[in-house]
Amino acid sequence: MSSYRRPYSKLGFILLGLLVALSGLYFSSSKEKTFVENSGSSKQTIVDNGSPSAPASAPPTVTEEAPEEKPQLIFNVKKLFPLKNPKRHVASTPESSLSPTPQEPTVIAMPIEVLKKPYITKRYDFWMGAGFNYLKYGQSGTGSINSTSYETYGPTGMVGGSYTLSSRLSLLGEYHYIPGDVGTKSTTVVSKNNYTWTTALAEMDYRFSEDISPYNLFLTTGLQYHQFPFMYQTNDAVIMLIDNHSLNAAVGLKVEIPRNEKWLYEANLRYQYPFSSSTSSGSISMSPQMSFDGLLGVSFKMDFGKKIGLYWFGQQHQFKYQHSAADAAADSSGSQTMFNSNIQLRFGWEDIGAF
Repeated sequence: MSSYRRPYSKLGFILLGLLVALSGLYFSSSKEKTFVENSGSSKQTIVDNGSPSAPASAPPTVTEEAPEEKPQLIFNVKKLFPLKNPKRHVASTPESSLSPTPQEPTVIAMPIEVLKKPYITKRYDFWMGAGFNYLKYGQSGTGSINSTSYETYGPTGMVGGSYTLSSRLSLLGEYHYIPGDVGTKSTTVVSKNNYTWTTALAEMDYRFSEDISPYNLFLTTGLQYHQFPFMYQTNDAVIMLIDNHSLNAAVGLKVEIPRNEKWLYEANLRYQYPFSSSTSSGSISMSPQMSFDGLLGVSFKMDFGKKIGLYWFGQQHQFKYQHSAADAAADSSGSQTMFNSNIQLRFGWEDIGAF
């Protein structure tokens, strides 16, 4: 008996290598095989070194040996078959660098966008002001007084307040104090030189819009009470300076233009119609020719609800009158004109406020 190896041709190895390279798998080298050949009645164990062993009387015992580590052949397919156009490696970029660079926010001038919110309701406002005033008083007609005119420059003052009932309705009241002086003339004797033109008003403002918008428009309706001077001549050739009184209905428009949360522009114009009049001496009747008042102003809101503003306020009244008195030299009739214009600095409090 003889031992032998299975022949492996060179062609087989070449085919095996190509198969491994194409599939990317790896193979281990084949373990040397052990087999036993029987010849006649005797048995011999054939090992790979080809040396026969002594015949055995007992059946052969197969001893399991510890498995030997198989040498591995690892093929790198990329190295064996490199790609013609390999993909380039792209370095990873942090996510933070991919996000857009933050930019400064663009500020767009929108007049009142920041103030589009419900109008504050149920609040009290209070303000007061003082300033410089120009006052002109004129009277002309037939009877005891032919024609006279006086101009006065001096201080003036006012106080006011309001209560907001709802988002549309508010109540407002003001009192204006305007002093004047008729002076003295060599040809006349005047009972007194000084007088005061006072105005008290009460009105209700109706706002057309619910929310604050680029401007807020109000309809104003109310009453105004005026006390103003009047002159007539007595039987003793003395010029009496007395007080007349009138109660006027007033209607007009008011506009508020908030520039931002701090600055506020205001304007109003009211037409007045006197429907009641009286005098401190004798009797008088008046018919209106033209009566109105107006305001322009700007205010700045400070901390803790305080506001300060600069305002112009003026009014013009022109009447026709008929006057009679027991001590008058004669009944008189004619026209009377009063005009005042003042600049005031006003200071106020909101909820405990718009001027």
